[in-house]
Amino acid sequence: MLLVTLFFIWIPIIIMNALVPFWSHPGVFFGILIPKEHMRHPKLLAIRRNYCVATVIAAVLLMGLSILCVQREVMTMTASIVYLIPAYFVVHVLIYLQGYRGVKRLKKENQWMVEKPSVIAVDTSEHHWSTVSRMWNLIPFWLIAANIVFVAWNYDQIPANIPIHYNASGQVDRIAQKSIGIIFAPNLIQCLMALIMAGVQEALIRSKRQVHPEQSELINKIRRSSRRYQAAVIHFITLISLALFASVQFSIAGFIDSSLTNWILIAAILLIFAALISLPIVLKKNQALMAKANTHVVFPDAGSDEHWKWGLFYVNRDDPALFVEKRGGIGVTVNLGRPTGWFFLIAPLIFAGVIVLFSFL
Repeated sequence: MLLVTLFFIWIPIIIMNALVPFWSHPGVFFGILIPKEHMRHPKLLAIRRNYCVATVIAAVLLMGLSILCVQREVMTMTASIVYLIPAYFVVHVLIYLQGYRGVKRLKKENQWMVEKPSVIAVDTSEHHWSTVSRMWNLIPFWLIAANIVFVAWNYDQIPANIPIHYNASGQVDRIAQKSIGIIFAPNLIQCLMALIMAGVQEALIRSKRQVHPEQSELINKIRRSSRRYQAAVIHFITLISLALFASVQFSIAGFIDSSLTNWILIAAILLIFAALISLPIVLKKNQALMAKANTHVVFPDAGSDEHWKWGLFYVNRDDPALFVEKRGGIGVTVNLGRPTGWFFLIAPLIFAGVIVLFSFL
């Protein structure tokens, strides 16, 4: 069962990373602005194809290594996730940077210039209606509080010795004495996750959105719908993740069978994957509607190519905005030209480190 779970963890990661170049905004290729008339250039398409092939091959090899190590009990499932999945993301970034350099070189060789609009407006009123109410961020914390109260109320019913790890065959191979730290550790992870997701929602609300001065009300409605859908997906993923950690906690406490937790994990992965896949599909559809409604619509881009390091990181000390829309992918990113931006970059890494720490407790 653990091997099946591991397989379902890897597959969404492979598909999501392979589709990264297809999720960019119109006129953007590997984080670089390209004239729309050249977006179908054969060499550009070849770079994207090579990226997809390389990232899938690398992922399949590491997934095979992960499954083999767990099956042969060379490492635990937790260790394979902690070490091999981050290793794959490092490889994936290197493959992406290879594509970025190829596109940058091709743009320079062909002297492709992108005409930027002479006048760009920033719609600050969007902060009031661009996403769902901040009150929705309180729901995860109410659920976490209810989770804690339930476990605390039934704390005396938890066995003195509890399972904390299973081998590749699904058998308990490590037990520990019941303690408040072990039982309530998933709740701390839940709180950290809810805080991170609330921060992502706040970034979405506060992000700078550039618009064309002649933009129609129809386009405003479409953009409003896109941002609300992004917020809804974030809330959905938050709730699914909280339910997953609650099931882990209930399994440790003996409230539910461990096999049920494995099925919940698979279901959670599939639901999150479905939500993430639906997001670019909806946003691409809305972008097509905006292009059809108004020919003056421009990509709400911040800065120029030199402000986007490797096409991934936005660094502009002259831009007062802390959050800007990504060139590639979905959502917003921070302006690393401001000191506060580094805090928002490092915070998720600290969050991931805390999860890794508790995975070994």
